[in-house]
Amino acid sequence: MKAQYTLIKNARLINHGEGLPQNCSILIKKEEGQPWRIAEIGKVQTDNIEGSVFTYDARSHYVSAGFTDLCTHACEPGNMSDETLISVSKAAAAGGFTSILTTPDTVPCSDTAGVIEYVISNSKKSECRILPSASATMGNGSLKPAPVEELMKSGAAAVFATSYVDPDTLLDLMKLCREKSYPLIIKCSEPCKYGSTDDVPKIKEDIATATAIILAKESGCKIHISCVSSRGAVDIIRRAKDAGANITCGTCPQYFIFEKHDVLFFGNNLKLMPPLGTEEDKIAVIQGIKDGTIDCISSDHTPRPESSKNAKNVTYEKASCGMISLQTLFSASYTHLVNREIISLQRLIEMIAYNPAAILGRQGELTVGGVADITVFSASSRDTHEIKREDNKSRSSNSPFFGQTLCGTVIKTFVGDELPA
Repeated sequence: MKAQYTLIKNARLINHGEGLPQNCSILIKKEEGQPWRIAEIGKVQTDNIEGSVFTYDARSHYVSAGFTDLCTHACEPGNMSDETLISVSKAAAAGGFTSILTTPDTVPCSDTAGVIEYVISNSKKSECRILPSASATMGNGSLKPAPVEELMKSGAAAVFATSYVDPDTLLDLMKLCREKSYPLIIKCSEPCKYGSTDDVPKIKEDIATATAIILAKESGCKIHISCVSSRGAVDIIRRAKDAGANITCGTCPQYFIFEKHDVLFFGNNLKLMPPLGTEEDKIAVIQGIKDGTIDCISSDHTPRPESSKNAKNVTYEKASCGMISLQTLFSASYTHLVNREIISLQRLIEMIAYNPAAILGRQGELTVGGVADITVFSASSRDTHEIKREDNKSRSSNSPFFGQTLCGTVIKTFVGDELPA
């Protein structure tokens, strides 16, 4: 079987560590039994290539390594009326993501090899690469450790823990992850419960963050702290990094765009966990992004049914937590960070493509010989579009962005495991 080729021409490449975008073409190649790989970057000549070459004209739009998300609630197995592996992959691909790490809070949760294998098997026809995470504990919250080594051998891409894991259990887990070099992600928030999230003080996130960092220092384990939302947590992480702690952290668009008073305007779609904070919390998150304390931006994509979120009889106190955000993350981040000159476009791509991939020990840049996970997008203050409900690819519609006008548009994603079309 002859090799297949696709040429992406007229691209403006943003690549890690290469400064300003470069005008170039990218030739990708597929050989039998292999994923699509990058064959050449630059002024590509295709005259000597045997066989046909499919050409995709990027029309001077930007091109980068595919985006990677570190916190996607995929709902399958379990709550498949809210989301499935296929539907979440469609939302992810529409948002520029070529890889997503799914959280372990499915039904049943990913505390057995069978669930990890189920996710891998049932995502073979997905539109992006779906990477299951291993639950740190049995039932995703008990004191009993999950068989992490078995889960990682079954194909899990990282270990995912929550702050309500017992400290002794978490310390033992960190020692194992250090020994085996497993990526460990910790979300420092409590599970969503009925009632107002105003009843959850931000100091709980601060204490959980400090505890995770202390245990990481004791164990020598590198950790990633997910979904940072409080001023205290940002300050704790900044000081720990300044002291040489081996940690990374991420936040989500909701925490640098909204504050808790915005619930009055957007209603139950902004009931989240961790909950929205004050204006001071939002400013601290923005400053953490600006000064490099915060390494990446994740979606915390959490599909919820209309019956538990926005039905007429659902009060804020009774509503479930979470919002969908894979499809809007790039546009929301570009609008509120790059368009407002808080960070550069290159820095944004670093936060949603290179850094999250590197945290998982995966490729986050476009290099010759590397897998061709590629995102094509436009980025301009003049490139505005309304977020419409009818364009939503998720099975759920709990988003505060419907009806808003944002800048920046994802045009196409290429996933190296699939044939570009």
